[in-house]
Amino acid sequence: MARFYALLALALAGILFAGAASEYRKFAALAAHGKGALATVVSYEPTRSRYTKGTTTYHYHVLAFDGIVEHVELKRVEAPGARIRIVYLPDDPRIVALGQPGMSTAELMGGEVAWLVLFVLAGAGLLLCSVTMLRRGTHRRGRPV
Repeated sequence: MARFYALLALALAGILFAGAASEYRKFAALAAHGKGALATVVSYEPTRSRYTKGTTTYHYHVLAFDGIVEHVELKRVEAPGARIRIVYLPDDPRIVALGQPGMSTAELMGGEVAWLVLFVLAGAGLLLCSVTMLRRGTHRRGRPV
C-alpha cells in the first residue's frame, strides 16, 4: 500500500513540475520574443469555478490588437472599450500578458511568481516523500538500493 502512495506522490510531483514549467516557458517566451501592442478590450466575460473552499473567478476578455481578435485570459478585470498595453507572441497570439516589451519574465508574471514557487516547492516535497517511501520499501524487503 505504501508503494501505491509513493507512486501517487511521484505522479503528482510530475504534474506540478510540468504545470510550473509550462507556465514559466510561456512567460519566458513573451519576455524574449513578445511583441508589444495597444489592445482594445472588446468584451469581458467572468467565469467562476466553485471549489470546496470558495470560488475562483477567471477573467476572460476578447481583445483586438494589430489586426488580430483573440479570446484571452487576463489577471484582472478590464472594462470593454479600455485600451491596455499587452505583450503577445506573434506565432501564437492567444498567449498574452499585460505589460510591454523589455519586461522580464518575473515582471510579466506579476503575482504568478509566488504560485510558481509554491508549485515547485510542493512538487519537490512530493518527490522527496515518494523517493523516501520507495527506498524504505526496498530496504524492508532486503534488496539493495
